[in-house]
Amino acid sequence: MPGRDDAGRVVTDGRADQMRRHLLLERQLRRLALDGNEPPDERRWSALLRSVDAAYERADRDRELLERSLATSNAEEIRARQTTERLSALLEAAADVVALFEPSGLLINVNRVGARCLGIEDADGPELASALAGRTLFELFDAPSGAVLYHDALPTLRREGVWRGEAALAGPRAGTPTSVVLVAHRGPDGSIDHCSAIVRDASELKEVQRALIQEATHDALTGLPNRALLLDRLEHAVSRAARTGAELAVLYIDLDRVKIVNDSLGHFAGDQLFVQVAQRLREGLRTSDTVGRLGGDEFVVLAEDLED
Repeated sequence: MPGRDDAGRVVTDGRADQMRRHLLLERQLRRLALDGNEPPDERRWSALLRSVDAAYERADRDRELLERSLATSNAEEIRARQTTERLSALLEAAADVVALFEPSGLLINVNRVGARCLGIEDADGPELASALAGRTLFELFDAPSGAVLYHDALPTLRREGVWRGEAALAGPRAGTPTSVVLVAHRGPDGSIDHCSAIVRDASELKEVQRALIQEATHDALTGLPNRALLLDRLEHAVSRAARTGAELAVLYIDLDRVKIVNDSLGHFAGDQLFVQVAQRLREGLRTSDTVGRLGGDEFVVLAEDLED
């Protein structure tokens, strides 16, 4: 059963509807030049009724269209807000630094990881905006990386719309290698409206790269340069000696009776023999010299810039 407030609302809505209908009727009477005090003839009366009915139908259609439009707009607004909230939650949960910045480099917004790299803790909304005032993208990185971003990345970004490179972080994670992607976002007129940055920790990738390079260029047992690296250094040393007139020497070392050690003491003892030989060769040479293992029981020493 409707309450007092509901009844008042019903009465109010009813009166408003009656007023709208009176206005429509009055408008139609004026259009047909009828005097409300004089009854119209049948023809004009029928025309009036048809006109009023048509006006009511148009008003009803317009009202329904407006209600549907408002409902659709409200639903779209809710979906847009939900999408924005989900995207914000995703960015806050990301392990990467995500930042928005102006074409000049001034920061607009950063996620939680980026804020921590700038030394900003537990700031959100207006507090974060205040803390970012006047700060730039370059402050996320050490001085050499910041210089590269300013002199190389920004001009490339303005010209090509994207820049990819590497940089080292500053602040609490100083020295951490990162991969950086900068993207320019343009407005309808084609000018850059704002830019975004994704900065990803590349420490593990760098370790994998170093391990692969080490494996490809060094002997797994002794850690000495292998045949490929040794030949590369020898080629460079010969070219340098030909250009400068410096002298160099190449010593070939072949260990004897290694088979006897393996057969009598086992292959583990033979491996330890190679390790000890490599260590003693390194200790007896200059830091500028190269000692490498060709394989098996063969070693090579490359000595450059000899005086006699």
